[in-house]
Amino acid sequence: MTFWISLFRTEQENDSQPIYSNRKAMVKERVILEPDTPYEVAMWRKEKTADGKPVDMVVIKIAPNEYLMAKQNEEQISEPTKVKLDDDDIPF
Repeated sequence: MTFWISLFRTEQENDSQPIYSNRKAMVKERVILEPDTPYEVAMWRKEKTADGKPVDMVVIKIAPNEYLMAKQNEEQISEPTKVKLDDDDIPF
């Protein structure tokens, strides 16, 4: 699942405030980042909205990295599995 976060330029600049923030950020569904899963994280600076309104914000995109996930699964599948044979088993 891909999700986007918009952060807007903070009006008052001082050391105790982040440069960009969003105090009204809301997600439409539950977002869970799985451990040991590769993600792609990207950030864009925007100076105007889609309708042309001037804005000073950054947009962050977080999405699973499908390429690395496929490669990770491929490596797991290619590892040989060890099978312990009992004395009664006849290997064919």
